[in-house]
Amino acid sequence: MDKIIAIAIDEYKSQEISNLKNCLNDINSLIGVLTEKYFNDPDLILYHKPEQTTLSFLYNNLNQEMINALDNDTVLVIFAGHGDYNEYLKTNYWYCSDSDSNDPTTWFNLRDLMDFFTASKAKHIALISDSCFSGAIFESIRGGGINALVKSKSRQALTSGGIEKVSDGVAKNSPFNIALVQVLSSYDKQELTFNTLSEETIRNFREDLRQTPQFGTLSHTGDEGGTYIFRRKQDNKKLTISEISLPLDIDPKIKIEADCKLPFFSETNHSQSNFINIYVQQLGYSIINEVRKFMVDDIDYAIKSSKEIGFDFQISYKIMRDDKNYLSILIEVGQSLGTAYPNYWVETLNFSFNPVRKIQLGDLLDGNAKETIENIIDKYAESECKAVLKNSLTYELINDLEFSITDKSIFL
Repeated sequence: MDKIIAIAIDEYKSQEISNLKNCLNDINSLIGVLTEKYFNDPDLILYHKPEQTTLSFLYNNLNQEMINALDNDTVLVIFAGHGDYNEYLKTNYWYCSDSDSNDPTTWFNLRDLMDFFTASKAKHIALISDSCFSGAIFESIRGGGINALVKSKSRQALTSGGIEKVSDGVAKNSPFNIALVQVLSSYDKQELTFNTLSEETIRNFREDLRQTPQFGTLSHTGDEGGTYIFRRKQDNKKLTISEISLPLDIDPKIKIEADCKLPFFSETNHSQSNFINIYVQQLGYSIINEVRKFMVDDIDYAIKSSKEIGFDFQISYKIMRDDKNYLSILIEVGQSLGTAYPNYWVETLNFSFNPVRKIQLGDLLDGNAKETIENIIDKYAESECKAVLKNSLTYELINDLEFSITDKSIFL
């Protein structure tokens, strides 16, 4: 199985650590090109919310992911965020969302990550780290050919710099991310080795910047001379949709079956999938946050009731329309949290292209949207409901209506 674990940290709790602007954009850009051109339905995990990027959360989850990997798995870990370096210990770190810049015990020690790599059974593990001082993890650089390298285990990394500060970028992506995505997008051969990716990224990196990307083998982590390989898909013409699993991340004493999956769109038919992905992720987390709030408001009830009857929470989705003009997504939510009846509802997201923008129902209706809906009420509503519906109909309500579209119909 191909697994991608992506970590983006733009927001930091400590006021002494400056927030970043482009980490989530960088991660989404990179995941977009990888799922478009190289991966067929990877197991994709994205951590970017403050509660998902604490030291405790990242340590426990990265440890579990590596320990549970199987012999034939490939794992790509991607990080974008702040980093630091201890010159006395010769050790580099990631800042987590809850890190204190004056307390190294609150930083993620990259030696721990190397230990996770060492313990993992995965065939190939690669790390791409866009953070300050990230190059301190290397001891050497080497290369090799596909036939000799694909059979043996590999542990490799590409970082945005050596033992130095690196740029977050003034535009929407960092300089390192721009060069990396450019190589992945334009490479035209069937197989792209991690070494070639690294070399081409350095070659395409801007010469006027005061940082130099680094790459190499992660020594003493189980590397046996192999290499991580990106293989191009045979057909990239259709829209590629991967899935992201969102963690519920609640008190472990609450017994709940949860499965929260949302779509992730790559750069194929449409040029601004980052815009769409951010909207999808925001909606997903807003739904999850309501469930978290319900649990926190009465934690004793949640723990007791969930043990007695079991809780269930599901988020799934359907793509109603995807063409050169529109993308329509139906998000289906179901929950059973100890109330008298299960609760089911839908949320919708709709986008138009050229340029990409989120649309409301009024954007689809020619002329007076209120008049159009009133005509629909007159034609289709039950007689006793017509007056109530019309009295409740305002411009705001029209644009708050959930709707999805196909090429032949509109669902309200």
